[in-house]
Amino acid sequence: MTPSWTDYLDSVEAAALDVRTCLLEGRAPQMPALSLPDGPPPASVLPRREAVAELLAQVTELLGTHRDDVADKLSALPRQQNRGTGYDMVHAGEKLDVMS
Repeated sequence: MTPSWTDYLDSVEAAALDVRTCLLEGRAPQMPALSLPDGPPPASVLPRREAVAELLAQVTELLGTHRDDVADKLSALPRQQNRGTGYDMVHAGEKLDVMS
């Protein structure tokens, strides 16, 4: 069933608020799959649509900040030294007898 524009905006707002809460509490955010209503939004929901769009912009900025923080933490982790094992995929068939 296709949702009304009011139901859709309610769902988008609830999902955005949940994502914001997850980020602030340090949990992994999840976005539900939402079905878009048929046709353009009626003029009566345009103010609500703009408010939800502003909330989405704020949550998107918070997600970007979170992503940057995670990237900084990952780049600061110590790196393992590459230890050569002598195994080379290009020449693996030369040293391995798969027929015996």
